Amino acid sequence: MIEISVLPLVANHATTGLCYYQNATSQVQLLRIRQTLEKVIFPGDRILFHAAPEDTLDIYSSTPTGFMQIDRIACSQLQVIES
Repeated sequence: MIEISVLPLVANHATTGLCYYQNATSQVQLLRIRQTLEKVIFPGDRILFHAAPEDTLDIYSSTPTGFMQIDRIACSQLQVIES
């Protein structure tokens, strides 16, 4: 079963947008945005969250000894475009 999580709006940003990310890997991932978001997602999971365009999503992949950072994506690239 694929899970879609929707996380609450982060109150400390004046302007935030709805963002989308999918774990397309076969590894468990940890997502982190500064001190506002920290979420473990499993392979195939999708997540919707609110973030400011200037924020970055840090992505960590599970390893036998913990988590290792594998990517950093600007939240402006993850924003959902409403039509």
